[in-house]
Amino acid sequence: MSFSSDVKEELTRDLPKSKSCRIAELAALISMSGQVLAKGNDAFEIFLYTENASLARRFFYLIRKTFGLSPEVRIRTGGRKKNVNYCLVVRDYAQAYRILLECRMPLLSRIWEEDSPPEEMKISPELLRNEESRRAFVRGAFIAAGSMSDPEKSYHLEFVCLGMDMARRLQEVLGEYEIETGIVERKQYYVLYMKDGDFISETLTVMGATSSMMEFENIRIKKEMRGIINRRVNFEAANIQKAVAAAATQVADIEFLEAHMDMRTLPESLRQMATARVMYPDASLKELGDLMVPPIGKSGVNHRLRKLKELAEELRDKN
Repeated sequence: MSFSSDVKEELTRDLPKSKSCRIAELAALISMSGQVLAKGNDAFEIFLYTENASLARRFFYLIRKTFGLSPEVRIRTGGRKKNVNYCLVVRDYAQAYRILLECRMPLLSRIWEEDSPPEEMKISPELLRNEESRRAFVRGAFIAAGSMSDPEKSYHLEFVCLGMDMARRLQEVLGEYEIETGIVERKQYYVLYMKDGDFISETLTVMGATSSMMEFENIRIKKEMRGIINRRVNFEAANIQKAVAAAATQVADIEFLEAHMDMRTLPESLRQMATARVMYPDASLKELGDLMVPPIGKSGVNHRLRKLKELAEELRDKN
């Protein structure tokens, strides 16, 4: 299973206890994954088509728990991949009408004939009056039309909405938790998305996916630690390369001096440093300083090596 599927599986394990939360979540499911078909005056049927077993199970239990009726369930298998398709239907006109009224859905905003393209069903602000209902609404929206990338690869969470109104409504609700999102048009849909790890973690918390949030944070910590270690290794490797290159240049300068002058004319401190550097080309500045008699610090080593470099450059200029 993907990380996104794991999140949805966690979200569908428990039913909301309060009716208002069940209604808010059900409204999100119907508006983002359902259909409302007209069968005459005040006669409606509610359909939900999905390949997601968690979504089908959630819709069924919400209808049964909240309204005391069981939707008709059809299961169809087809295609090369033998995908399982679920169709859940509330055929009783009176019950379908009651569900739509309870969900505060404008009955004429998304009613069409069969085979016509889907239209956006707007969400009434009255449905989201309290915080628990808003959390349930976000949870239902993710179960119905949300997805999340594998956090090992990238940070991306999105909701695919039929229209801009739904995308804006979700954006407003998430904004109350200081979660910043963007909206982009993708084909005939409007996608509400976020790519910031902190916002994704907060969204998982808002929806109630606590275990998934903890797993997400564990992955983030591991990735950050790997990044820190890699940067440190790269930094140390760069320093080693820099030190090796500097040592090679210093040895070359000293060998040039030995070939073009009498080293005995140099001060004892420089002769001692030149001998130590040639004998120990891989030694650090601190190690070279400890070899001196008496021992000196890194600044003293730098000073002597710089003097040797200046002497070598003067000789090269003369030659």
